[in-house]
Amino acid sequence: MKRESWFSLLSILIGLALQGAAWIWDNAPQDVRILLTILSLLPSIVALLLQGAQSQGLRAWSSAFITFLRANSSLAIIALLSTGVLIVLPRIPGASYLSEVSMSIAVVLLSVSVFTLIRGLGAQPSLRVVKGSTDACYLVKDGVKRLIPEPSTLFFVLLDTYRALECISDMELALYREGQQLPKVTSCRLVKGSGPAIYVVWEGHRKHIPDPQTYSTFFEGRSPERLSDVDLEAIPRTGALHSVLSIPIRQTIAIQEDIGGVSMGVGKPQ
Repeated sequence: MKRESWFSLLSILIGLALQGAAWIWDNAPQDVRILLTILSLLPSIVALLLQGAQSQGLRAWSSAFITFLRANSSLAIIALLSTGVLIVLPRIPGASYLSEVSMSIAVVLLSVSVFTLIRGLGAQPSLRVVKGSTDACYLVKDGVKRLIPEPSTLFFVLLDTYRALECISDMELALYREGQQLPKVTSCRLVKGSGPAIYVVWEGHRKHIPDPQTYSTFFEGRSPERLSDVDLEAIPRTGALHSVLSIPIRQTIAIQEDIGGVSMGVGKPQ
């Protein structure tokens, strides 16, 4: 289990312990009950807020976090209502058996909803390739969606990110902020230095094209621009593109169907 998951689990256990103390403690002052209830929420809230915050910038993380909460609004509402019950009920004089049962249910609902939110946010990828009910496909990164202009660029993005194309609801798709459209891969520069390696310049970064099959899939008939090694090194490098030969045949067929039946001629070595 990852360190973040252990931290989330520990936070839930601390919160449950404080919640239990708040409503099991007989004859406890109402102010103490309320204080323990509020304190019990803090570990879970901290765990929820820290999910993914270390690996992303604050703005990107906050955008993805807000989108996640909007997509899981039912769980967030349950957590808020349960919190309200736990804060309000102890203030009502003359606690009855019904109020005790209500607080017990609220504790369970709050724990389950917050734990589900934490687990869901931790499992939420920061990079996705998605489509709604239309043919338009998007690259989603840190809560921002960018339109993929055409099928060959979609195939390039799938290969570059090594992500599967996800079909999501139009409502979830609409939650993401609209970003700048991605460039067409066919319009990207091809460069090489004194060595045999050929690179594609994708959004200001060069990616190594691993083999002739991958080159011919996207850039057949084009010749790379020859640069001096100094000029080549001035272009930031961001790793190699995955080879089209790394995709299993069945997955290749699925990709071809997703991008409109355009045959890319890949799946096995020639």
